[in-house]
Order: sequence, then C-alpha cells, then structure tokens
Amino acid sequence: MNKVISIEIAKQVFWIEDQGFKVLQTYLEKLKLQLADEECGDEIFIDIELRVAELLFELEVRKDRAVTLVQLRAIIKQIGFIDSEEEGEEVNTMPKLYLDKQNNIVAGVCAGLSMRFGIPDFILRLSFIGLSFAFGLGVLLYLIFWLSFDKNNTRNSALAAQGKSATAKRIAAGAEVSIRPFLKFQRIIFLPFTFLGVLINVIGNSFIFQRGIYIFLVKNIVLLLSIILLITLSVGIVEFNEDQIYPWWLQWILSASTVYLMVLLSVIFIREHYLSTPYIKVSKVLKRVAIIPVVVISSSVVFLISEMTDENSTSVTTNHLVNDQTFMLSLTEAQSNNSQARKVKFNLKTTQALSDTVKVSVTYSSNGRGKSALDNNIQAINYQYSLKDNRLVMNRYFELFEQTYNRGQHVSVLIELPQNIKLISSHKLRVKLQGNEVGYELLNSSDSNLFYVTAAQYIHEKNEINQQRITTNERSVLTTKFCQQFYVNGHRRCLLDLPKTAVESSKLKQEFINESKEVDEIRQYLVQHKVIALAELTQLNSFITFLMKKHPDLAEIQTYIQHLLTVKSSLAAEKPAPS
Repeated sequence: MNKVISIEIAKQVFWIEDQGFKVLQTYLEKLKLQLADEECGDEIFIDIELRVAELLFELEVRKDRAVTLVQLRAIIKQIGFIDSEEEGEEVNTMPKLYLDKQNNIVAGVCAGLSMRFGIPDFILRLSFIGLSFAFGLGVLLYLIFWLSFDKNNTRNSALAAQGKSATAKRIAAGAEVSIRPFLKFQRIIFLPFTFLGVLINVIGNSFIFQRGIYIFLVKNIVLLLSIILLITLSVGIVEFNEDQIYPWWLQWILSASTVYLMVLLSVIFIREHYLSTPYIKVSKVLKRVAIIPVVVISSSVVFLISEMTDENSTSVTTNHLVNDQTFMLSLTEAQSNNSQARKVKFNLKTTQALSDTVKVSVTYSSNGRGKSALDNNIQAINYQYSLKDNRLVMNRYFELFEQTYNRGQHVSVLIELPQNIKLISSHKLRVKLQGNEVGYELLNSSDSNLFYVTAAQYIHEKNEINQQRITTNERSVLTTKFCQQFYVNGHRRCLLDLPKTAVESSKLKQEFINESKEVDEIRQYLVQHKVIALAELTQLNSFITFLMKKHPDLAEIQTYIQHLLTVKSSLAAEKPAPS
C-alpha cells in the first residue's frame, strides 16, 4: 500500500504518492541549485512551479486517487532541467490567446489576436473601428475580449502565446515577444486610442500600487452616501406616515421595519470596514430577524402595486354667467402646516362657442383595483370651490377625507373662457402650446391681481407697460410659430443655433432654401430684440409680407402678427389698466 502525501505547489493542493513526492522534491531541489547563481532565480523557479502545477492539474486525477510516480516522472521529463543539452520530446502547441502588452495600443486585444491567428494587427484594428459604427458592436466585442483574455505577464504565458511548450530551459531563457514592424507608425495613426491606452495603463497601475488609498476613498464615499440616504429615508418616513397609503398601524410597522434594516446595515458596514476588533459582534439572530421586515416591506409593495392596476376618472362641469364682460378668478393657497394638501392642475383656454358663460370642468381621477374601489377612491377626494359676486374662488390644493387611502388621486381643472371678455386673475398665466392648440396654465400667485383680455384663442396680459410691447407669452407663441413655419418639425432650437445660418442648421424646410437669407434676418431680428415693441412688430410683419408673395402658406404667422397689432392698438385706445 502506497503512502499518500498532500502537497501545495503554486498555491494549489495535490495528493501525491510517497515515492512520487520524493522524486518531485529531489527534482525541485536540483532546480534550485541550478538557479542559485541566476539573478532572477526565484522568479524563474516560481514560473517552473506554476508549470508543474499546470501539468498536474491537466491530469484531472479523481478526488479519491493520487498522482502516481509514473505520471510525475512523465511531467518531469516533459519540463526537463535547465542545463539539459536536449529538451527531449519538444512539443509545440497551438498558440493561446493572451493580451499582448508589448504591442498594444489600448489593451493588447488586437495584438493578441494577431499572434494567435496570424492576421496583421493593423487589419484587426481597422475592423474593430469599422464595427464600432455598427451600433457600437466593435466596442462591445473589444470589451468582451479584453475581459476574457488572460494577461501575458509570466514566462509560461509568454511561451504559450507563441505556441511553445514551457520547458525549464525555455522558462529560464525567457520568451521575448518581438515588437511588431510599423508599431510606432500604427500608434501615430491611432493616436487617440494610443492616448486612451496610456491613460488606462496609468490608472490601472495607480490602482494596483495604491489600492489601499482607493479602497479608503470608496469606503468613505459609500459611508457618506449612506448617511445622506439615511437622512433622506428618515425624512421620507415622516412624510410616508402622513400620506394615507396604508392604515396607520401598518404604516408604523413598515416604518419600524425600515428603521430596523437601516440601523442593522449601518452597524454591519461600520463593523466590517472601520472596526478591526469590534467589542460587540452583530448577532446572527439579528441578521436572521431582518428577514421579517424584508418580507413585510416586499409584501406591502406588491399589495400597493396590485391596488393601483386600474385607473378611472369622472368630470363635473358647471357654467357660470359673466357679468359686464368681466370674470374674476381667485385661487386660495394651502396653509403652510397642511401636509395633506395635494396640488390641483389648472388649465385655461378660450372657446368660440361661448359668449357670456365661463365653463368650468373639474376632473377627478384615481387608481384602484376594480370598479367599486375606483369609485370609492374618487369619492375620497375632498375638493370645493365657489362662485360669488362674479368671482370664481377655487382651491389650489385638494385633500383626502379621513379614513381613506391615497391611491394616486389627482384633480385637474379646465376653465373655458369666451373670446371677448376681461379676466382678472390672482395668479400669473403661462402659455402652453400643443401643436395648433393654445392653452394656458396657472403659475404662482402675484402680489396683486393681474388683468387679461381674451381675443381669438389667446389670452393677453393687459397693463400699461405691455400695451406698447409684446409679453413673454406672446413672444413664446410668435417664436414657436416662426420655428414651425420655417423649420422641419418645428425645430425648437432654431433660435439657439445662431453660429449657423439657416441652411447650415440643416433643419430649414426645403421650400425656403432660396430665401434662407431673409429667414436668417427674421431669426436674428427675433433674437436681438429682447423687447419687441409695436414698431419692431410692424417691421416683422413687413418681412413676412415680402415672403408671402412666393409662399402664401405663411398666412398663419402673419395672421398672428396682425392679431397682436390689432390687440395692442385696441388696448392702447382703452383706459390704461393698472400696471
């Protein structure tokens, strides 16, 4: 019965018969004697050990069996000794794929493929660059190869890359990788990639030799982000408990579960990365208990998602008579301590069909599961408004009734105005364009009431200053119509690409190519005149009139300019409104 011994070679454990161990020990001791006077003797011996471990691993010995003496002698014969005059049975193999760092430009992928398949590396580099234009395929393949190939950083790998068997004599002699012809020329041609390769090499070496500093920085950045996350979650828990998503007792259970996980993860992180010998270790029981809050939180999220699968809305429309062609709109803001308030979305537009009536449509929407739940969720919305003395008073915010739950309820209000009235609003209006549709939304409240007049589909601000120039909303409509008339798809950046002419921007419609100079003049005019007074507006009208001789389809923008001139003249003739 042979005695079996466990040995470690190149950090790999193998089981070898006792007789084989003595032969291997004698072999390795002789190699050490041969390398005693070598300058890189230790490095060469380590590489030979790696070769021995590689051949032992290739034997694929079963776990219940050990390496035999015969197998070990075959391996020693294959590697040989350093002073052998003949290398015995010299076995050359198929070259293996490695990153060639001697002939690299970026990471050595193309040079490694060239060594393996005999294809010129210049052709391979051109191929990768060409494939990069096919949806980035070249970059993706390069990254895959880069991460897949081993580094050619040992004597064994250098020999394997050249298809030479790694014998002791060859390992000791070293395998110099020849520098490819025209490598410097290629590095000049692919100069940006050469710089990229140098940068990657510098960063990689810096990370290897200063790994501790990078780990320290990453560790502290993670800690800082964790602290910010904890603070955010703490604030979120307070708001969560006031949001009426679940029954109050369940919300507190979820909050307690979140706090437990936050504290546990923080303690584990600090103990693992900041305390070398912690006084108190985190109990395994505490870690196992963490499963409970994880299950509770996950279940509540799944339940909430299931409760939001359907959506429904209902609208309530009322009509309000306008007296003296004047209508007043007032919004009441929520109290600062009211955390239950949710913002209402307001939109205004003019309607030709209305003459002396304002139409108010309030839409109540909600998510839910099933018709009954949807109806109940909509009924949970508490929103009130009133009309008194020709003044429509609406709440800026809505709330939910007590004992009801937040299921994504929201309220939107559409106010349709006649096209020939005066509007007094507590909030400023901002134009909102969607194709040919013109609407307005309410912004923040003003210190005093704002005066507007409706004309056609537009709402114009009325005060002493704006009677002599166009307002921000009017300018927005004008520039949008300009871009829609002259540029493909209403190119929104048509007024921003000033360094380029209309033709150079490549967005000018083909029918206006011959008039690109005139289009540029209008564009420059709109940009340079931050304040467009009536005189400038008249000049713009002249420009458009000139172009309409050849392009009658410019009637839309000219109609709007003439509309502005008419409105401004009408306002100037009236008694000035308060500014």
